[in-house]
Amino acid sequence: MNKNRFNKTVYLGLLFIVLVVGGRYIFRIPRNSADMSSTEKTQTQSEAGTKAVSQSSEPTLQAKEDSISACSMALKQETLSKKTEYEKGTVLVTFKAGASYKQAKEILATYGISIQNETSSTESFNARRLITGAFTPGEEFTKICFLRADERIAYAGLNIIFNLHE
Repeated sequence: MNKNRFNKTVYLGLLFIVLVVGGRYIFRIPRNSADMSSTEKTQTQSEAGTKAVSQSSEPTLQAKEDSISACSMALKQETLSKKTEYEKGTVLVTFKAGASYKQAKEILATYGISIQNETSSTESFNARRLITGAFTPGEEFTKICFLRADERIAYAGLNIIFNLHE
């Protein structure tokens, strides 16, 4: 009985060693970085970088979409709870220093936003870096959240209607 158990242990040990050595040979896994040639090191590093980029871009994109969706819902909820009146289909956008009026228009265009009034927007941009953007009504909250996520934009918000009471 003991001899039988000894034989099984030896066979399993040998099988393990063969699998490890064979696996390293088949999959070319070096024991340490000294076993790799400089070409293999470069290929392995670039493959790892490519895998990291491709794997990380999908979750990041999904995370951004989730973040925009959460932002949009929170903004909508806040607007409803405060009973804020705003002009549908417009947003107020302020740009960080360094952006020209032309660049600001291009940035807004990437989000499907046009300039509401070209003449007053030019004056407003030159004075306060502020532009009123126009788009299809009903997309206010999503547009604002996309704009807020853009590092070139200092502020994006609803075009709030103020009522003065006497």
